[in-house]
Amino acid sequence: MIKIVPVISKFCILILVCALLYSCAKKFDTSYNNVTLKIDSIVPAYGTAGTPVRIYGAGFTTQVTDNAIKFNGLPATIDSSNTNTIGVLLVYAPANGSTGNVSVVNRSGSAVGPIFTYVQQGPVISSISPFSGQAGTQVTITGSNFVGDTSKNAVYFNGVQAAVVSAAANQLVVIAPASTTGNVSVTTNGLTGTGPVFTYVIAPVITNISRGNFFTITGTNFDPQNSVVTIGGQTVGGFTYANNGNNIQTLSLISSALPSNLGNPDYVTVTVNGVTSNAFQFLFPPQINKASSDTVINGSTLNLQGIFFGNRSVSSSVNAFYYIGQNQTALTPDPVIVSWDIISIQLTVPNYDSYALNRYLPIYVQINVGTYISIIQIVYDSQK
Repeated sequence: MIKIVPVISKFCILILVCALLYSCAKKFDTSYNNVTLKIDSIVPAYGTAGTPVRIYGAGFTTQVTDNAIKFNGLPATIDSSNTNTIGVLLVYAPANGSTGNVSVVNRSGSAVGPIFTYVQQGPVISSISPFSGQAGTQVTITGSNFVGDTSKNAVYFNGVQAAVVSAAANQLVVIAPASTTGNVSVTTNGLTGTGPVFTYVIAPVITNISRGNFFTITGTNFDPQNSVVTIGGQTVGGFTYANNGNNIQTLSLISSALPSNLGNPDYVTVTVNGVTSNAFQFLFPPQINKASSDTVINGSTLNLQGIFFGNRSVSSSVNAFYYIGQNQTALTPDPVIVSWDIISIQLTVPNYDSYALNRYLPIYVQINVGTYISIIQIVYDSQK
C-alpha cells in the first residue's frame, strides 16, 4: 500500500512559503500601493532659484529618485538625505524656473500641486548716506532689487521701521526713525537684505561763549576728535577739547588765532558726526591795534586798524574824550565816520582847539560795538 501523506505535506508547505513570499513582495513593492499620489501643500510657496521647498503629500515612492518633481514643467533636484519618504519630499527650486504649479510623477501616476511663485533676488544694500544722524535725518539707501513702490519696501533701522519717502529699483530715500545705533535692512517680497550700521548721534549744544586770552565755547555733546567749529560759515580749526564733567565740555582756541575777517556779531556752531548744534550768536569785543598817526590836527584823517569792528548790524559809534585830573570829559563833536568795516575805521577829526589849552592835548578815541568798547590814545595839536 502506497503512503502519500508526506508528499501532500511537503506540497502544502511549498504553497505556504510561496504565499508568504508573494505577500512580502506585495508589501514592499510600491507599484502595488493603493495610496493615491497627491500633493497637499508646499512650504514655502515662493522664493528664488535654489530655495529649499518641502512637498507634503502621499503616494511618494520609497526610492525618492523615482519621484520626478517639476516646477512649472522644469525638473527639480530632490535632496534624498533630508527627505521623509512617507509623505514629505525636500527639493530645490530649479534655476531659470518660472512661476507655476509643482508636480510629481512616479509609478503610481501623476499629481499636480500648488503654485510656487518665483521672486526676484533679495534686496542688496551697498551703501547708506549719511552714516549717522538724528531721528528725522533723511537717509539715502543705494543698492539693488528694491521695488519702485514706497509701500512695497519695508526699511528698518535696528529693528524700527522707517518711513519711505521715495523708491526706485536701485535707491530708497527714507527718514531715520527714533531708534538706536544698528544695521539698516530692507525687506521686499519676503526677502531681506542687511546693510551698514546707522549711528545715532545726539546733537551738540552750545550754552555759552567767552573771549579773553582764549576763545572758549562751552556746551554738551562735543566730541574730543570730531568737533568742527564754524564761525559765520567759516570753519575754524585748532580748538582744544576739555571735559569738565557732568557732560559739560569746552572747545578753546587762543584768541589771537581767530581769523581777522570774522563778522561781528557772528553765529558760532559746532558739528559732530554730521549733526550741527544750535547757532549761538556771539558779539566779539572790538580791538584797536593801531592808528595811522599818533598826532592829529583839526580836519585830520585818522585811520584805525584792528579786528572785530563789526558790520554795524548792532549799535556802533565813535566818540572822543580827555581827562582833567581824574575826570573823563567828552570832546564834542564826535569824530566823523568816513568809512567802517570789520578791520578798519576811517575818521575825520573835528576842531578841538578850544580844549587844547597847552597846544598839545592827549585825547582818547573810543569805538563802541554793542556793549563793548576799545580805546586808543593819540595827541591833538591845536597849532596855536
